[in-house]
Amino acid sequence: MALFALTLAGFGTLACAAPSSPKVWDFQVRLDDKPIGYHRFTVQTEGNQRQVSNTARFAVKVLGLTVYRYAIDTEERWQGDCLTSMRSRTDDDGELIDMQATRAGTTYQLRNKAGTRSVDGCLTGYAYWLPDVLARQTRLLNPQSGEIDAVSLSPNGVGTIEVGGQKVSARKLRLAAPPGAFDVWVSEQGDWLGLDAKVRGGRQLSYRLATLPAWWPEGGNTAKPAAEAGARP
Repeated sequence: MALFALTLAGFGTLACAAPSSPKVWDFQVRLDDKPIGYHRFTVQTEGNQRQVSNTARFAVKVLGLTVYRYAIDTEERWQGDCLTSMRSRTDDDGELIDMQATRAGTTYQLRNKAGTRSVDGCLTGYAYWLPDVLARQTRLLNPQSGEIDAVSLSPNGVGTIEVGGQKVSARKLRLAAPPGAFDVWVSEQGDWLGLDAKVRGGRQLSYRLATLPAWWPEGGNTAKPAAEAGARP
């Protein structure tokens, strides 16, 4: 279920600028229109520096029984359009996956379950909230696997999406990335509104803005396995 991890304004220019209030995107996640969990993204900006965190908790049920659990906690640091570090822990139905990326100069050290390797250049994460930045990328760092995904972003028409209980007009951007393409919904102003993707078995995975439930892990990003973190949509 690697697609669950893909798990998206311009940057300031003054390094001494005061930090802005964090921007938060809270999504209910549905599989074939059935709620399976929630995903929170938080972005704190200070000048051209960014701190990004995302926390997801999913549980897929059949006849009331949980048949699959997924959790991911990711922390990112950015300078301009480039990541300076990323670390994540994923619990993919009991399989724990740790990933870490750090940048020194123009070279990243990537550590995942396959080992450690070096990658040159500027890497960006799956920053769905920055469509202008994504549009310039041909590769993105996968926060679960630590692999470098070949990607492309292109317009995919307009449509309507539910926001706050109302249907609103929005643009669709098609992000082609392994294991398949999916649609990122953005407003005319470029605000991220949702996501739709086909996952294993042709099932529909959807993100819609929502309020998090009371059981959501306080503070998020605890990097605990799903069973410990209370993933109970």
